[in-house]
Amino acid sequence: MPNTALLANDIVIAVNTVNTIKYVLLIVASIGILLLGMKLMSDNLESAAGGKMNVLLDRIGDNRFAGLGIGAAVTAVIQSSAATTVMVIGLLNAGIMTLFQATTIILGANIGMRL
Repeated sequence: MPNTALLANDIVIAVNTVNTIKYVLLIVASIGILLLGMKLMSDNLESAAGGKMNVLLDRIGDNRFAGLGIGAAVTAVIQSSAATTVMVIGLLNAGIMTLFQATTIILGANIGMRL
């Protein structure tokens, strides 16, 4: 007659292994969906922005205080520094903004969240 305690222990280990694999696959799929969303957003921002946004960002983006103000103002309006940061990273990935411009706006978003 088999030892039922040992058999139950093996079943618990097998179930835990299956749950672990399920969670790892869920995390990998979630990261994949996030990256796909960022790619789609940057592609669409690039096509929707056109030349007018480039001119606007060139005018105000070189001034670090204007970037801080824009980041703070946008964050104060939408009440989410994370949303502001995601939009700025999308514009940066699309090549519409420079790293300097993105940095000042993200810093302004973090300041704006505290206002």
